[in-house]
Amino acid sequence: MFTLRNKVFLTLATLSLILTACFYIYTVNSFRHNFNQYIIEKETRFAADLISDLEEKYNRHKNWSWIDNWQTYLDSIFKDFPALKDSPAALFPQPDHPVKFTGAMPPPHILNKITLIDKYRHTVHGNLSTLNSITLSLTNEGELIGFLIIPKNPSLQDLKDAEFLELQLKKLGISMILTLFIAFIVSIPLAHLSIYLLADKRRILQLLTGLLKNSLDYTNSPGVTYIIINKLDNKVKINIEDSAPGVTDEQLPKLFDRLYRGDASRSRASGGAGLGLSICKNIVEAHQGEIQVTHSDFGGLKVTIILPCYNQS
Repeated sequence: MFTLRNKVFLTLATLSLILTACFYIYTVNSFRHNFNQYIIEKETRFAADLISDLEEKYNRHKNWSWIDNWQTYLDSIFKDFPALKDSPAALFPQPDHPVKFTGAMPPPHILNKITLIDKYRHTVHGNLSTLNSITLSLTNEGELIGFLIIPKNPSLQDLKDAEFLELQLKKLGISMILTLFIAFIVSIPLAHLSIYLLADKRRILQLLTGLLKNSLDYTNSPGVTYIIINKLDNKVKINIEDSAPGVTDEQLPKLFDRLYRGDASRSRASGGAGLGLSICKNIVEAHQGEIQVTHSDFGGLKVTIILPCYNQS
């Protein structure tokens, strides 16, 4: 059988576990997504000049017919790459004003498989292969004009990248475990605090139900009712206060009188603050407690109840 303390601890611990797990899953997925984006950018960085040149020449010719030989054109873009100097494609004449390549270079077999397709996804040049490839959009003045299909280069996601990813995920996992552990530790003293009353459960329920019903039934709409519970050493303090209407200073001391009826302008004073508060006072005093009624800062009544309590060990 669970005690109230155990229930509070389990509730706080479960909530901490759920929140931590959700945060971990979100962070891991976000980190993996961002890391994959980094890898894609790393793999396609070499194609920046190629994309720029394709878009510029398409803007000039309004079609792809200006490319006579795809491999020759690629060689002209990446002419500074040593491995391509002796390739068969290098024997073809290069077009005027070749673009000087400035990016990181992939292996030659990657260059041989770069494919150009039009905006309707029809192959223009190259051999289309969507297996483990990256698709980059080509645009002209904001309009889609085609795509560049680049095979993935596994060598770019090198050992250092993989080690970095695993290290960051490991650190994140450790942080989440520490956070969860701290949350559990914090939950223990919190669970040791709502508090056990030396009280008759049925009578206390009658007391609180009566006060809340009085507040909810006889407070002008729209209105508010506030409940504040504090533990003071070996006592518990309960404040129930609401918004207008209130009662006069002269009426306050008389509200606990058994047969007293307040001004009819406050419905609760005439219908709920007479016999009702008298019964509430009897219940509180039977538990060696105190009860008082004052003006609420919100324009209505403030009922303060102080009852003895103890902590179960």
